[in-house]
Amino acid sequence: TLLGVLHVAHAAARGEEDLDETHVDSMGLVAKLLGKIPEKIRTEEAAAEERYLRGELLKATEMQEELLQPITPDMWEGYTMSGEWLSGTLQGGGDGYFLHELPEGKKFFAHFDVSGHGAKCIPIQVAMMAVLHERARAGELDPDLKVLTESFNASLQELIPNSYMFATAILGYI
Repeated sequence: TLLGVLHVAHAAARGEEDLDETHVDSMGLVAKLLGKIPEKIRTEEAAAEERYLRGELLKATEMQEELLQPITPDMWEGYTMSGEWLSGTLQGGGDGYFLHELPEGKKFFAHFDVSGHGAKCIPIQVAMMAVLHERARAGELDPDLKVLTESFNASLQELIPNSYMFATAILGYI
């Protein structure tokens, strides 16, 4: 890659004195400074890209936090519950849970973990949460867990085709 050209015309060709050591040193300094400009631009671009990605990661982590319901000890009568979103970093991940009380009084729960660590797990975790929220809203949490698991998996495969990642999940009713 050619970064630039520093053209120096020989002074004698213009009828002037030859270049002395000071001129040569000055041109060397100019060339060195000009050579650092592309590196500085790349460094600034990398810093801007990192700021952008950190912002996007923060938004994704906030989205995850919003999808997780708060758990209170007495939220389901007859059961003592405890749970909290523990975010030790600004980076989300692939663990999640979902709780839903059905109209007839049964309680549905799901806990899942996406393979891998960190940001690459967020899209799958959010897709899992979205499918469960939508199924619950539509009253489509099938009472047959085998049927529910198979349809849940099919929905995820449609949302995230060709993924090399996987998730483990526990679904149940109490």
